[in-house]
Amino acid sequence: MSNLVRARQIFWDYACNHFHLDRDGQLAEYVEAGGCKEHEAEWRHEYILNKVAEAQAHDKNALFGLQVAEAVEAIPSLLLMEDFGDDYFRFWHAFTLNHLAKFASNSATGKQAKNAAIETWRELLSRPILIAQRNRHRVSAEVLEMWKAQSVEEYLRNYCLRLLEENSV
Repeated sequence: MSNLVRARQIFWDYACNHFHLDRDGQLAEYVEAGGCKEHEAEWRHEYILNKVAEAQAHDKNALFGLQVAEAVEAIPSLLLMEDFGDDYFRFWHAFTLNHLAKFASNSATGKQAKNAAIETWRELLSRPILIAQRNRHRVSAEVLEMWKAQSVEEYLRNYCLRLLEENSV
């Protein structure tokens, strides 16, 4: 593996985020492998495109990667998504939009992202929540207990209520 490929991999492993690179003591290795500002814009763009594509395939971890990267550039693509697979992924998609909106709060795109998240949470509360079997295991018994929930659906319902309360205007 060439040094530049290694630098790109390190950058991606830390979601293109210098804070996390430095916090975990990887910044020196990243720079030694050739990581520099000259390449970062291109690598970040590729990272975000990759994570958006993974999110379109209902990969919740891709949404988390966009959050860690503070990838406000992904908001337009995320707003265009229409297929969520189930309400578990839909909830986390809205959570990601709301999270990213905090980094773009003074822009029209940031406001649109926050409003879309709020609308999604309201919509989820207005009807029965549907969760695919493949996502049920993602919520542990400890998390259910913490959220005073008897089911994954109740957990999402309680989380939606809390987020709406936190984001009320």
